[in-house]
Amino acid sequence: MIHDVFPQQKLPEEFRIKATKLLKTLQDRPDLDITELDWSTGLILAVKTAV
Repeated sequence: MIHDVFPQQKLPEEFRIKATKLLKTLQDRPDLDITELDWSTGLILAVKTAV
């Protein structure tokens, strides 16, 4: 589970860039099922589905 994935003005630009890159990396992995939750500051739940 990962939190604070939505862009927020109070966070440094470096953090926003890293969060976007992390999300893309996770989405590109075929061994993960990902659910993105539009709740609070954003949540991602990732589950490994294959070896």
